[in-house]
Amino acid sequence: MGGGIPGLAALSQRQHGVVTLAQLNSLGISSQSRRTLVGQGWLTAVHRGVVRVNGTRSTWRQTVMAAVLAAGAEAAACRITAARLHGLAEHAPALPVRVVIPHRRQLSRTTTNAMRVHYSRTLRPEHLSEVDAIPVTTPARTICDLAIEMEARQLREIMARAIRDGLTDVTELFAVMDSTGRTVGASRARRALASLDSTTAASRSHAELRAKAILERAGLPPPQVGWPVMNGGRVVAEVDLAYPDVKVGIEIDGFVWHSSPQQKQRDEDRQNLLVALGWRIVRFSVERLDTNPSLLVRRTVAAREQALRAVSADDDNHRRR
Repeated sequence: MGGGIPGLAALSQRQHGVVTLAQLNSLGISSQSRRTLVGQGWLTAVHRGVVRVNGTRSTWRQTVMAAVLAAGAEAAACRITAARLHGLAEHAPALPVRVVIPHRRQLSRTTTNAMRVHYSRTLRPEHLSEVDAIPVTTPARTICDLAIEMEARQLREIMARAIRDGLTDVTELFAVMDSTGRTVGASRARRALASLDSTTAASRSHAELRAKAILERAGLPPPQVGWPVMNGGRVVAEVDLAYPDVKVGIEIDGFVWHSSPQQKQRDEDRQNLLVALGWRIVRFSVERLDTNPSLLVRRTVAAREQALRAVSADDDNHRRR
């Protein structure tokens, strides 16, 4: 149907299959024509003022875009919805979609099963970006907003992941904190940032730093943090903690970003690649760092000993030749 109305197909494709009534008006589709299209099953109302073009694929991103469009001008996905869009919280619940709008705007209905609208006095244009054409708060602003409602350890992990993946940096985080003033979110975000290790906070998760400390306290050599694994002259993977001399790596599976099916598949593919390149990988969950840290030490020691024996055996074989 969209192909029969100039501009509608391109617009609905760009907006994940949803459009506003105002946009339909701009395309020359009158209210009477809209009612006809709804009656014929070409359009379906999803929010007040927003319709879905039937025949388009129903996705979570479509749901998010519909909620943002329903919230009107200057609206953006925020908080845990924004974190999920940025790839920082793939485990997060799909609903309700969290949306933020400037405080000066007021909606008649702000909370439903599908969406929840937050009002902000400190939302600025520089706090907004896009992911797949969906207006969304920037990673730095998202983190500051999450600090209002998220447990401190979980917030530290998301913060470290965002910095590590290059989505934000310490300077940008401080800039957002300063621009939002003396808010609860900014204060908690400052404490979370300060609690990260000062030498490596710019790139590592808090859980990985704890694992490094556990290994060092047990008398093991300090592992390298964030070791880049090369193949064919390019970096193909990065190991959380590594002993590159014996090709032993330790991967810490944090509950924030290692728990979704998609992330687990990526972790599995990545580990298979590392094994193919001769690495021994020790996987350890962040929960066990608290409940059984000695197990991490035992597994790491065993992996290093196996690697050293393999190196020694290879040396003996070369000498025999």
